[in-house]
Amino acid sequence: MQMQDKLEKERADAKNFVEEYVYEMRDKIYTSLEKYVKEDDRAKFSKLLDDTENWLYEDGEDENKNVYVTKLQDLKVSDNLMLVPGKQCLTIMRSSFNNSRPPTCNFLPIKNSGSMV
Repeated sequence: MQMQDKLEKERADAKNFVEEYVYEMRDKIYTSLEKYVKEDDRAKFSKLLDDTENWLYEDGEDENKNVYVTKLQDLKVSDNLMLVPGKQCLTIMRSSFNNSRPPTCNFLPIKNSGSMV
């Protein structure tokens, strides 16, 4: 019974990590990261976040831990493609998110043409 409880807690935690990431990134792409993300990329990523949230409460409601871990990894790959400055800054942001520390990366704003400054 104790092992079953442990597995259920790990499953619930993995699901919660996906949910937290969806909420966190949805907020960030319209606030602190808004000027660093192209509008069309923001719209695509926002749709992916919405689809993921819907999946969590529908088809993904009772998945196993590994499915949630994979879903979170896929989201992180997608946000990596969205943020123009590159992997280095995003990696720092991810570690900040995971450790509840403020981001420590400086981004370069995007000009109206979508190119880097």
